[in-house]
Amino acid sequence: MVEEIGEDNAVQVVTDGASNLMAKGELLEYKRTKLFWAPWAAHCLDLILEDIGELSVFNTTITNAKKIQLTFMGILGFLICIESIPREGN
Repeated sequence: MVEEIGEDNAVQVVTDGASNLMAKGELLEYKRTKLFWAPWAAHCLDLILEDIGELSVFNTTITNAKKIQLTFMGILGFLICIESIPREGN
C-alpha cells in the first residue's frame, strides 16, 4: 500500500497486533524510516467503535444498517444459488 501512495504521502500505518503482522510491521519501520507503525491501533479503534455503537443515539441507525446488510446478503446468496442451477440448453 505504501508503494501505491508513496512514502512521502503516508505518515502512519495502522494494523492489528496479530503475531503474523508484528515482524512485517517492524520490517516496515526499518525500511521506511519516515513511517510510524501502530500495531494495536486497529484493535483500539474497534473497541472505540463498539462503545460508540452501544450509545442509544446511534443504536437505531446501526440496527437498521444491520438489517439492510442482512437483506443484501440474503439476496446475494439467493442469486448465487440461482446462478449455479443448470439451465436447459447449456
